[in-house]
Amino acid sequence: MSQHTECRYPRISEHYRQISDYYKIYDINSEDWFWRASHADDIEHFFGAEGASDYEVAVDAVKQLGFDTVFDIGCAHGFQSECFLNAGLKYIGIDDTADRKWNDDKFDYLIGKYPFTVPQEFLTGKYIAVSRLCVGILISEEYQFQQMAETFPDILICDNYWSSRLQKYYDLVSVFKKEEDGKRQDNWNWYYYRRK
Repeated sequence: MSQHTECRYPRISEHYRQISDYYKIYDINSEDWFWRASHADDIEHFFGAEGASDYEVAVDAVKQLGFDTVFDIGCAHGFQSECFLNAGLKYIGIDDTADRKWNDDKFDYLIGKYPFTVPQEFLTGKYIAVSRLCVGILISEEYQFQQMAETFPDILICDNYWSSRLQKYYDLVSVFKKEEDGKRQDNWNWYYYRRK
């Protein structure tokens, strides 16, 4: 894991330290072991697979675009919510697993296999849906794209592989690229789409 990235998220780093050794020695058949192991795996992905730096680009894009609320489709345990918390944005995670979510005392989490009807009371303010991996992997059927477009007039996704399917419902407005060492990267860009 990147030590530099870990320094930017000390609460997550501390949580990882607390659970990582513990889950390795705990009874593998217990519920407690599973949530600790899955949290550790998500944190390793957040720090080690460029999740944190990818979401930092998303935060910058959301702020530049003037949104105040983010719906994170496929949020898993929601460790990336820390990026949005640090930026002062409202975060609502969407995922089909009901296990313990990060920052669940600060943010709302909608539990269910998306797409589903998002309760109207959450669709307030200037909101945008974001997805780093799930749009295109878990959301790949036509009816799913259609329902997403009906619910979310604006989306920001990290993979443009599904652009031909999305363009039936959305127009590509802009691309936000990650910079490393002062150079723009061409992998894992964020694509901002607005509903037609």
